[in-house]
Amino acid sequence: MHGRVLALPVVCAVLAHAAGTSVATAGEQDTAAATFAVRTVRLLAANRYAEVWRSLHPSHQRVTGSRARYVRCELSAPFVGHATTVEALSVWDETAAIAGIGRTRTKAVAIAIDLLGSGGITHIVHVLYVHGAWRWVLPQARYASYRRGACG
Repeated sequence: MHGRVLALPVVCAVLAHAAGTSVATAGEQDTAAATFAVRTVRLLAANRYAEVWRSLHPSHQRVTGSRARYVRCELSAPFVGHATTVEALSVWDETAAIAGIGRTRTKAVAIAIDLLGSGGITHIVHVLYVHGAWRWVLPQARYASYRRGACG
C-alpha cells in the first residue's frame, strides 16, 4: 500500500463556486468558503472519505460510481501524514477549469497546512456553490482516472 504524504495538495487541489443567488455579503461568502475548504482538507487528511464524499460535487460523485467505491479506492492509498494545522489564509473569486465541468467561477482559498515532521505547505484550493451548498471537486487526474473506471 502506498501512502500519500504529500498527495494531499493534489487531492484537495481542486475543491470547487458557481455564482449562486445568495443574499449573503461577499465577506460572508468568503468566510463560508474558507470554513468549508478547511473542513474538507481536514477530513481528507484524516482519511474520512465517507464523510467528505457527501460534499463532493454531484457530477464528481457520479464519476466515482458510488460512495462505497470512492471510499474503497481512496483507502487503497490513504494519506499517511498528520496535518497538525489547517487554516485559510485568504479567499478570492477566480475562474478555474474544473474536470468534467469546464471553466467556472470559483472561490479560491489559500490554505496553510502544517504536516508533522514534514514542515508546512500553502496550497490554493477551489470551492463551488451548488444548489445551496459548498462543494469540492476531484483534481483533473483523479477525475480522469475514475472516469476510465480505475481508482483515482
